Amino acid sequence: MKQVCQKHAEKISGETFAEQYLGRRLACSHCPVDCIHIAALREPYEDESYLYKMSMISYDYEPIYALGSMLGLSDAQGFLKLMDQVEILGLDVMSTGVILSWATEALECGIISEKQTIGEEILKEKYIFKFREGFSFDNIPIPGRIFETPSPVGSLDEKFMRDVLAQVKKVVVE
Repeated sequence: MKQVCQKHAEKISGETFAEQYLGRRLACSHCPVDCIHIAALREPYEDESYLYKMSMISYDYEPIYALGSMLGLSDAQGFLKLMDQVEILGLDVMSTGVILSWATEALECGIISEKQTIGEEILKEKYIFKFREGFSFDNIPIPGRIFETPSPVGSLDEKFMRDVLAQVKKVVVE
């Protein structure tokens, strides 16, 4: 985040992903552009080296920037694995990349300590800043699409989301 350019940007460029990992291109209905890119990540199983697990991971220039370039990553396969794990956790890839980038730079500049980057401390620091800027847990709008999106914890409803926000508020405010 502190640099104007990345020394090895070509290693995680769109061209690199297209040449080495592009498994499929898709388009929305009635659109001729095919701008949805799906990477095919082939990894051997640990106990069966001749068998491979194939992961199909959607990528775009925005996640490559947020979770790759902003963190100084230069390994395309490592980036795809990281992005896959972030999505498995149900997190937004771009927001996660920006938060990790901020935390990395804040740690380097001495704004936060290493202790604060572990667990709840970084969450508290983030919301302390937000509270200073006028943020409130009481008026967070929850977009309807959250309830339509598949989740590792099953189907989500507004009560569940409000309960989660109440738990986060309890951790942050206390």
